[in-house]
Amino acid sequence: MVRGKVAKPSLPWPEFVDSWPDQYKQLLLDPPDEQEVLAEDWKAVKGEKDEAPHVVPRLSPKDLREFVEGVIANRYFLSAQIRESEGALIKNIFMPLALGALSSWSKEELLNIGIIYEEYSSRTQASRSINGYPIFFSCRLMHKDDWAKADAAIRKALKAQRDVLVELEDRETEIG
Repeated sequence: MVRGKVAKPSLPWPEFVDSWPDQYKQLLLDPPDEQEVLAEDWKAVKGEKDEAPHVVPRLSPKDLREFVEGVIANRYFLSAQIRESEGALIKNIFMPLALGALSSWSKEELLNIGIIYEEYSSRTQASRSINGYPIFFSCRLMHKDDWAKADAAIRKALKAQRDVLVELEDRETEIG
């Protein structure tokens, strides 16, 4: 649906509409006719892909650091925490996947996903679980390059925590 530049109507124009993007203003002024709506719906039914590629968002260094801190503090559930033998449960754990959230993605686009994760929260998490795993109503994707950096940082931080605990145990045995 290609349309021209938006012109203000002769009717009163509410002030809040001025902040709307042009495509929304155009829909208000010239709504699509039934044939246009049917054509768009039919494309969706036939499974025709959008022309725009799907992109896994990249994290800023600040966001990556906050993610690593969150994982260490156990604020996130990661798809990497699912046992290999139960990998098929990923669609039951992250509900958007069961509902086809990535079904229109190409194989190349899917290969850019490093990990799927979500925050433990009453907003995002169901009150039930499946095989001991939480169930989430939403999920986030992390780019494979960001996940490689995060994974290395998480492993390093967890190793440092274990080393501290071992050192404390050694001190206790020396004292006791």
